[in-house]
Amino acid sequence: MLLVDGIFLHRPELVALWDASVWVDVPLAVAVPRGNARFGRVEPEDADSAAPRNARYVGGQRLYLAACAPNRRATSVLDNCDLARPILGSTGTRPDARRRRRAKGPASDDRRYG
Repeated sequence: MLLVDGIFLHRPELVALWDASVWVDVPLAVAVPRGNARFGRVEPEDADSAAPRNARYVGGQRLYLAACAPNRRATSVLDNCDLARPILGSTGTRPDARRRRRAKGPASDDRRYG
C-alpha cells in the first residue's frame, strides 16, 4: 500500500492513478488560519482568508476547486471542520449539509478547501 498526501492530487492527469482517495473538506475560513498556524503565532491578518497576504494561496485553491471538483472525484469526503468530531462520508454526500444539521445553523463559509 502506498499512501500519498498532498494538495492538488485530484487533478485530471493524476486522479486515475489512485485506487481510492479522501478529500478533506474544510471551509477556507478554517483552513487558512490552520495552515498559517503551522508557521507559528497567527495574527488577525493571517487568519483572514480575504487578506491580501493570503491571496495567492486562496486564489490557487479556488481555481483548483472550480476546475477539478475534488469533493466529487474523491472516493470519500472527510468533513474536518471540527477537529474533535470529523465526519467521513462517501462521494455524493454533502458534508456542508451534515455540518448544518450538527451545528443547527448554516455553514459560515461555503468556499471549500481540503
